[in-house]
Amino acid sequence: MKHGQAKKCLAFILASIMCLSALVIAPPAAQAAGDSDTLSGWTLEEGFSVTSIWVYEGSYALAHTGAQSQAVSREIELEEDVTYYVSAHVRNSTAEDKVTLSIGGYDLESAASGRWEELSVKIVGGGTKEQLVITATGNTTIDGVSVRPFKEGEELIGNGSFTDKADPWHSLSGLYYESGEVEGHTGVIGNSITGGVATGWHPGIGVEPNSYYLYSADFYLEDENGPWLYADMNDAEGEVQIRATKSGEWQNVAGLWSSGSSTTTSIRLVVESNWNDPTAGTFVGKAYIDNVSFKKVTLYEDLIGDTGFESGGVWKLNSGASIQTGSWKLFGNNSLKLQDTASAVANGGEVIAVEPNSYYYLSGWRIRPGDKDGDASLVLKTADGSQELYSITGSRYHQTMWNPEDGRDNAEKKIGQWEQIFGFWFSGDNTEVTLWAESAGTGTIYFDNVTFNSFENRATLGNIFTDGDMEGFIPDAQDLYPTDSEKARVAEQYAGFLADDLANFPVSFSVGGDAYTGFGTDFTKQSQSTEAVDGGTRTITELAHTSGLVFRVESVLYPDYNAYDWTIYVTNGGAADSPVVSKFNAVDITLEGEAPRLKGSIGDSSAYEPYTIAVDGKVTKKPDGGRGTQGDSSYFNFMYGDKGVLYAVGWPGQWTMSVDNSDQADQTRLTAGQEYLNTYLEPGETIRTPLMAFVHYNGRNLERATNLWRRWMIDCNMHKVTEDSTGAGESKLPEAAIFAATSIQWHEMTRATDENQIEAIQYYLDNDIDLTFWWMDAGWYYMVDSAGNLITVPDWGWTNTGTWVVDDSRFPSKMKAISDFAAQNGIKTLLWFEPERVANAGALRTDGMTVHPDWVLDGYLVDMGREEAVEWTLERILKVMGEGGISMYREDFNCNPLSAWQNADRAKDSGGDRAGITENLYIQGHLGMWDSILEEFPNATIDSCASGGKRNDLETMRRAVPLHKTDYSYGDRTWQQAVATDMTRWIPYIGTKANGESAADNNTTTANRYSLRTAIVGAMVLGYNTEESVPIDWDIVKDVTEEQKVLGDLIYSDYYVLEDWSRRETDWAAWEYYDIEKGEGYVLAFRRSSATGTRTYNLRGLEKETEYKIWFEDANKPVVRTGLDLMQNGVEFNLPSVESSDILHIQKAAAADADRALVSNITQVSVNGQHKGAILTEGGYDRFDVRFNMSLRGTVLGVGDGKVEKDVAEDYKDLVTIDGKTVAELLADDAQAVKMDYDVVNNILNVYVKSGILNPDSGVEVILSEDLASDGMGLLEGRTRFAYSAAGDSWTKSAAETGTPVESVKIYGEKEMLVGESQKLSAVVLPAGADDKGLVWTSSDEKIATVDENGNVKAVGKGTVRITAAAQDGSGVSDSFEIKVAEKNVNPGGPNPPVDPDDPNPPAGPDDPVIPDTGDALGRSLWIVVGVTLAAAGAAAGLFLRRRAQQH
Repeated sequence: MKHGQAKKCLAFILASIMCLSALVIAPPAAQAAGDSDTLSGWTLEEGFSVTSIWVYEGSYALAHTGAQSQAVSREIELEEDVTYYVSAHVRNSTAEDKVTLSIGGYDLESAASGRWEELSVKIVGGGTKEQLVITATGNTTIDGVSVRPFKEGEELIGNGSFTDKADPWHSLSGLYYESGEVEGHTGVIGNSITGGVATGWHPGIGVEPNSYYLYSADFYLEDENGPWLYADMNDAEGEVQIRATKSGEWQNVAGLWSSGSSTTTSIRLVVESNWNDPTAGTFVGKAYIDNVSFKKVTLYEDLIGDTGFESGGVWKLNSGASIQTGSWKLFGNNSLKLQDTASAVANGGEVIAVEPNSYYYLSGWRIRPGDKDGDASLVLKTADGSQELYSITGSRYHQTMWNPEDGRDNAEKKIGQWEQIFGFWFSGDNTEVTLWAESAGTGTIYFDNVTFNSFENRATLGNIFTDGDMEGFIPDAQDLYPTDSEKARVAEQYAGFLADDLANFPVSFSVGGDAYTGFGTDFTKQSQSTEAVDGGTRTITELAHTSGLVFRVESVLYPDYNAYDWTIYVTNGGAADSPVVSKFNAVDITLEGEAPRLKGSIGDSSAYEPYTIAVDGKVTKKPDGGRGTQGDSSYFNFMYGDKGVLYAVGWPGQWTMSVDNSDQADQTRLTAGQEYLNTYLEPGETIRTPLMAFVHYNGRNLERATNLWRRWMIDCNMHKVTEDSTGAGESKLPEAAIFAATSIQWHEMTRATDENQIEAIQYYLDNDIDLTFWWMDAGWYYMVDSAGNLITVPDWGWTNTGTWVVDDSRFPSKMKAISDFAAQNGIKTLLWFEPERVANAGALRTDGMTVHPDWVLDGYLVDMGREEAVEWTLERILKVMGEGGISMYREDFNCNPLSAWQNADRAKDSGGDRAGITENLYIQGHLGMWDSILEEFPNATIDSCASGGKRNDLETMRRAVPLHKTDYSYGDRTWQQAVATDMTRWIPYIGTKANGESAADNNTTTANRYSLRTAIVGAMVLGYNTEESVPIDWDIVKDVTEEQKVLGDLIYSDYYVLEDWSRRETDWAAWEYYDIEKGEGYVLAFRRSSATGTRTYNLRGLEKETEYKIWFEDANKPVVRTGLDLMQNGVEFNLPSVESSDILHIQKAAAADADRALVSNITQVSVNGQHKGAILTEGGYDRFDVRFNMSLRGTVLGVGDGKVEKDVAEDYKDLVTIDGKTVAELLADDAQAVKMDYDVVNNILNVYVKSGILNPDSGVEVILSEDLASDGMGLLEGRTRFAYSAAGDSWTKSAAETGTPVESVKIYGEKEMLVGESQKLSAVVLPAGADDKGLVWTSSDEKIATVDENGNVKAVGKGTVRITAAAQDGSGVSDSFEIKVAEKNVNPGGPNPPVDPDDPNPPAGPDDPVIPDTGDALGRSLWIVVGVTLAAAGAAAGLFLRRRAQQH
């Protein structure tokens, strides 16, 4: 416990004891019916409950014990003649346990025991409402109940017929909408370019994993020599490409796509002049596309039976065909080999029966080794084989992917690579076919996994019974702390690892060809010691191997976090080379439990897209190219049986991780380690394993697991910094921060100087932005020319890295002047480095003369495995940081190191016995350099970049944070929101860019709340061009940066995902942070560009009985609701415009801030939030903006779903008066004199006045009335005068004419009433001079008490009620007054005894608890002492468990 926390707890206990004489023991409130644990959508009889232990998917399942009873669902409407697929997962403990699922006269009964079983049935709806009835006996668990309609697949492409020119096709380049008719088609999209490429893009289409989708379009080419016209999926995994092959007529083309693990995809339309070089040449005529469609369909069983050529005799082999059993196989053990001209016939040469007028899908994989020109196809023929009906070959029209670097002509042949070919065929009148594999020409071609399936152009759609997953359950309290049973299990497991001198430690490896599991035979323990670390105890064990190698195991148990971790070091202390160490699994453990699930995410480039894999066999995950989170992320959640474990591979290099239950379904072997390691150790060398870390939990509650990990991560892993560079003072977690970077403005930093950096900082200060860090990126250093001289880098020449010498021709102060100026204004500085990549080996010079090309691998990578290279690099980094006063070290890494490491390994030993040594020593040296930087600058933080975020493994995150300025798409807010959604589960502190870098992105379009709030994470990074003439709306920037400051501390609280990860524009993004100690949190929600305007989110982690005050940042209309209400019924977010956002604040009502008052309905008149340049001339008009208070959004101008429902110019023409004339009067003189439009997102009215009406030379007076009609709220009264000053080019507000709003309301009256009584409450409204002191009175429950418009209250029923008086002037000010209402006759047969409010021992009522009478006052006092002391001790213990000293 922190010292301060301990003092607070002690003070609380002492104060409680000292105040005993004044205590009144209040009876607890009786629990109301229905307030017990709640499961949405179900009525449960005795025996049923909700569990988080045995769960098939998600966090909760329905459990049953004991005698037979039923659970009945809410009513489900089943449409007439619609087929439904009803399913559920059931687990019976024994054969005697039974579950029956009934609906609409259909019954499903469980049969299996000891494992999960899926029950399913198809039923036909009768146009009635039905209920699901679960009848259970014994110990059973039910999960994943679903009812899915089976009908025409939903069309996933909006506007596929191009009738709406506004939606949703994006980035049309060279394409246009055809206004007329083209051969009977209207609304088509066409092209008439004479060269190059034309494209259209439909992004963010949501799909279900492991499903099939039919992709089709109508194509029309005017001329046979026309362009290449096709539609594809923008290089998605396994993409389908469909292409026009006819001219002079409309042609429908379609393909079937398997989604695999994808959850989103895109559609792209392409017209280009030349296949291999799209930008070259010309074509004749026009190309048109219409009726683009993308629908989910249902694929049925394969009609061949032997897809992988595994069963002899299933294919009839003709001349030249054989079954290949050696190499050239993709699936299983065999493939089909066709030599030169050859053929084989499926189904033993017999016919295959097909349904007439039906769709069939033909697919196969093929490979053509070598450079021969032979080709092969899969062909459907008539029953006698005489006539070809349909064929597919390895053409570009059917291939699923190609490597663009190969060029498409080369990719078309796919020499030496397996490619999937496919197509679909409509059977027409055919009832029998034969399927052939045929080759022609010279060479060998192999086929594998050939399938022939029927499919329907309809699909099993989404689940209409959303309560069947049991995730609507509201527990009494979300217990996010480790339980005693969990801690005991983990401690016992860890003790078993260390027992018997680590003989059973969960690792495996080979030494000299001998395989080992644990450290048993051939190992002798030399020493063992322990030391305290943050939250745990580290045990260091050294074991000697008979080969002379010494293994040092550093393991840590974190008993209060269900966690442990370890790293293993191997040292050769001998005088000769050691035997080869290989196959080193840093973990090798078997986890026993059924229905194993692996959850993880794809790394930074895919925005941490999550996946869930039902493990059935071996699953392997690893990064690409040697950077730890490029490709697969290194953080995992494995669920097995009734348990789960979150784990991470801490290795900033090339790791691998596998889970494998091939041998036994309920026993999964988990292994992980450095992927390539097969090396002997030279004398004195040490290698190490990746850090392996594990946090265990019971059940499958993902929210609880997430926050167990986050708490361990925050308390025991994250690097803490001191305020002072000497290391003095308390170490703290990195604070939430506002960064400003202007890289593009100075071509990174290649044009930067001391002077312009100081000027840029001043620019932000002038606009009142409270920065935490000033960001200086790449290009501040000298480079080395061919003669070895230090010279200034050229424009955009930041890639010329290696010297790490400050260019003092531009920075004579070595950047100290910048840091000093920043520090004077409370700002720190960040500086970019990339020490691992060098542009010229000549940059590495120890004394200005000695060059070290031997330190460089493959000409670009500094070998951090060389001690002298690390020392040289470290010395220069420390010098630059020290001389420049730098507070944050940002390290980039813009190259893949794996190939360089492997080439170095081969140079050391061509036989492969040094594989992995370069990588291992490199990573040790690099991590050691970071440790030295942090030791030298204890007040510094490291930012790990690596091309945005490709090195965010746990070992790296123990030293750094990922600021993510170089996001994969600066302007892609969905990418940034998606990263924040999933990455934050694992890494609490992240950063992201708030706006784009290009000139076009530095205007008001990116200074909006949607874009800026996307960056409300640990680090918000601004990037405005300080020299751009386009104004920036600094008012909005200031608003949101202040929001970031207010919310920043909550990034270390508990985290809940309210909207699943998605990059679809049709979805929202939303998440919640809640601190259970502070009783405070917030929800941040985003409505994307194609999403509907309303969402309801059920809050998480609150206390059921506690009252919470909630309010929206942009509405300022607080209400008080209970935690149960907020979690069960949720909060509705209503955002009036696309690409908008809001923040819901959550505070315990007892400690909530006072309601904020609106100072004015109109907050500002300016242009883009800037008072200077407040009149902007554009297109013959002078423009200014009227900004309304955000709390009035949606009422001031009556906006609907992203559109203004009123005629702005007509309805608000009396708003603006210019030199005595209203807009109405000006329009009467000239209908074009004034134009107005409304910015829904930012609540701004844009006013355009014809040039000459506003006279900038003499100034003009503009009066803006606040008498605005607000729908349903009457008039928002007040009048504000704004005057434009030509001299200052700015607006001033006249305070004398500003209306006076209500600032406070206080209610007075009796707090206790009896049923039937009445009283009049009084209210004091301040200030006395407020323009409108009227109040609106409301009751929280009119079944308890009513109140009229004058504050007269009548008690009508027993209970507690809250009476609220709200100011009607729109200020948002209110007060609430709680009244307890009792029955008139509490004691039967007599009136209520009088109650003295000062009596410490009021008479007991029939519902009051009886306090034991000890016989005297002293006894009663002792009873009270015991109660209070236990309560205080409980509070102290809770605080102790929640936050331990943070001293990592």
